[in-house]
Amino acid sequence: MWDKSDILILQQSPLFSHFTSLTEIEDALHLLKAKRKAFQKDECVWRAGEKVREIGVVFFGAVHIKQTDWRGNQNILNEIKARDIFGEAFATINDMPLSSDVISATETVIIFLNVRELLESDDCDNMLSLRFIKNLYKISSSRNRYLTKKLRYFSCRTTRDKLLSYFSEQARVKKSPSFDIPFDRQQLADYLSVERSAMSAELGRMKKDGLLDFKKNHFTLLKE
Repeated sequence: MWDKSDILILQQSPLFSHFTSLTEIEDALHLLKAKRKAFQKDECVWRAGEKVREIGVVFFGAVHIKQTDWRGNQNILNEIKARDIFGEAFATINDMPLSSDVISATETVIIFLNVRELLESDDCDNMLSLRFIKNLYKISSSRNRYLTKKLRYFSCRTTRDKLLSYFSEQARVKKSPSFDIPFDRQQLADYLSVERSAMSAELGRMKKDGLLDFKKNHFTLLKE
């Protein structure tokens, strides 16, 4: 059994959008053999190369999707925040190994849902299952749009251009020239695939040039 408070939190996830009652969500959790697990900061949730049958829902906290090259250089592909999901592209396809590590960014609790069993079940045509699959499809489509957006950062030739592209997007989303970002300096460098010291030096030059101001993870874009 799941506590009512747990289900109220999960109700905020787009994965359970349009579920009409807490009972429906509880039924879905039972159908998907839901289980909960806690992770400490920087703990590995999944390793690249693993094969999974489940998706993860971040109950609270956050995880980073990371790629690591043979030299140990890391690239943060995405940050998955509370109520969002990860692993859907691999859990729904047989024998598709993970291409990235999933690492907890903070103390995190994750709900794992066995979607493969649902998709392979003869019961996947009931309304509860169809609603869940429809929500999963919408989330996957949104994730593809996000990855397309991130490709714009990679297409920028200089570190300054990557930073300005990322900060401009944050300002647009927050509808303000002042905003907080979810990364520390190393994580931001990993996210943009740049070297940390070079990025820090570039941030200093951009501040001197009057392009932006910042303190820790709070930034303000300035008009030239």
